[in-house]
Amino acid sequence: MRRTWAWAVWMVLPPLPALCWAAADDAGARLQDVSGNRLIPLAAAPAGASDAAAGDQGFDPRWYCSADQHWCVRVQPGDDEEQVVLIVRERSAGRDISRRALALAIGNAEGGLQPWPALVELGPAAGGGVLVGVDAQASTMYSGGGASVTERVVARVMLHAADADSGEVLRLPVQGHASIRACFSERDMDLRAGACHDEYGFDAALSLDPAGEGMPVLRYQTHAHRFPAFASRNQDSLAHGRVKTSELRTVSDPACSYQRVYRFQNGAYMADQALPDCSEFTEL
Repeated sequence: MRRTWAWAVWMVLPPLPALCWAAADDAGARLQDVSGNRLIPLAAAPAGASDAAAGDQGFDPRWYCSADQHWCVRVQPGDDEEQVVLIVRERSAGRDISRRALALAIGNAEGGLQPWPALVELGPAAGGGVLVGVDAQASTMYSGGGASVTERVVARVMLHAADADSGEVLRLPVQGHASIRACFSERDMDLRAGACHDEYGFDAALSLDPAGEGMPVLRYQTHAHRFPAFASRNQDSLAHGRVKTSELRTVSDPACSYQRVYRFQNGAYMADQALPDCSEFTEL
């Protein structure tokens, strides 16, 4: 599952996604399943002056903590450009009771890295520990446009067990955006009715299934859209011919707006169905 990206700077990239569009998303209320696994939102604390260097390297230097400060997560650079270190801190009465650092293969970090703004606290039936994650953004620029994608790497961290029990368990795209120029002359502008960019968007939410037992069952909900209605990254948009006013609208993509259920099997999370090809939205 390891992947390496080519990176470039695009000045109008959106920030790493908050994913607030889904009611059952990370930023929502605390959720718990029948086995006592809990999805706990994390919020970013102000960055300290000593963290400025980490932020300059594309890493979000802040701790992301639960409201009661019991759990905190942050990311920091690893030994090379394709690695990140995820740090999990557990506190009680204002003092650390455990802390664990886990190295993850992530690709080049220049596009931006921050913790998943939530974690899943594992109950006794799941063997304890937490599910935490890091969101990694890659970007590129085109002539008159650009694209970004964000991938979430989820890991299980066992704070009181051997390192062999901790590691990556899931990797999924959670955001994508592309703006591709479609006009190269006044004639093109006329044919396109002034809509000179094809736009593609993708957002996803990862949440806890309240009915799950044992290891948490995760739900992955996506929504993809395109503008104009006929836009396709697999075809020359100018070959479409003159654009109709009725086509100048944003439409959902039914194939890439879907839900999957992920269950823990043989040390990793597996989807209940194969994922569709959504590379139009999730690749640079």
